Amino acid sequence: MSELSAFLALSPYVIFLIFLALLFDFLNGMNDAANSIATVVSTRVLKPIQAVGLAAFFNFIAAFGMPLLVARTIGTGIIDTRISTPVLVFVHFLDLSSGPQLLLIGDFLYLFPMLLSEV
Repeated sequence: MSELSAFLALSPYVIFLIFLALLFDFLNGMNDAANSIATVVSTRVLKPIQAVGLAAFFNFIAAFGMPLLVARTIGTGIIDTRISTPVLVFVHFLDLSSGPQLLLIGDFLYLFPMLLSEV
């Protein structure tokens, strides 16, 4: 079974959750990166080109060089797959993430500098 056919065989709820998680991660990363770059540039620690270059380098290293220990921990014991259904996961995800996601979108639209990694 190819990866694409395995992905398409997932529940629509799971596909939607993956989309929402990626959207949140993209917007949150964009927000955090802008805040971290603005901090080192405004304090004149680094020039803008140096700050962007270092941020890009370390984001790349973090994305491809770090192990997925949190995902592995959640996937091997925290969630009981015998009682968990895609609908249950979908409802919990929406319940726990709708507030931060709406806050992130509002901050992005109104240009408020806020770090949502702690939310």
